[in-house]
Amino acid sequence: LFNMKICAVLPIVALATVLATISVSCTMAISAGHVPPWPQISMCGMYPPERYVFSMGFTVGSVLLAMLLVINHVRNERFQPMRSQLWSVHTQ
Repeated sequence: LFNMKICAVLPIVALATVLATISVSCTMAISAGHVPPWPQISMCGMYPPERYVFSMGFTVGSVLLAMLLVINHVRNERFQPMRSQLWSVHTQ
């Protein structure tokens, strides 16, 4: 169902997206003079135009991590079908 290469690359892509978002939005905020030279990460998403890069980048990173969560759940259910039956026995 899911290609193993996608499952291996997805966390790396999510991490790269978040790190690139932080780098770009902080660079934009510092160059515009909206924040001090060494700002906190959350300060880099306060004012436009870096606010939009910050919001979009973290939204994309969150969606990628949510996809990874669903893929891992489906893979665990598919490859370990007895686990859910054992869990229902122990919870009754």
